Amino acid sequence: MKNLYVVAAFVVMATAWMSARAQAQGHARKPPAPRRASLATLPDEAVVKAIDAGQHAFLRCWVRAQRTEAKPIASKVRLHLELDEQGAVTVVDCDAASAALTRCLSLVARRLPFPAPGRAMSVDLPLMFQ
Repeated sequence: MKNLYVVAAFVVMATAWMSARAQAQGHARKPPAPRRASLATLPDEAVVKAIDAGQHAFLRCWVRAQRTEAKPIASKVRLHLELDEQGAVTVVDCDAASAALTRCLSLVARRLPFPAPGRAMSVDLPLMFQ
């Protein structure tokens, strides 16, 4: 079971880093919900650091949802976050089919420690669990 957590945590971090890098290069897909305004994006390093802080909590959300949901939970979930000038998460959109997973991931995402960018920003986080 410990190996599952290590692999899943690595996949979450690597996927977030690759997505942030692709987004910076203009290759990322659009978020699951339409954006309210065109927002700038955070640098890769800031996104990876925030994901690292929340990786265990994200994984606990997925494991808990796997145990409680009748249907299998998808292993790939996309989160779209919007941040205010102080780095606080103001909007969380999640494409998970499970309401319980969406609630849990949203709570974790709202607590991620993003730096204060000085203006509104957006972050797309594709999370992959195994």
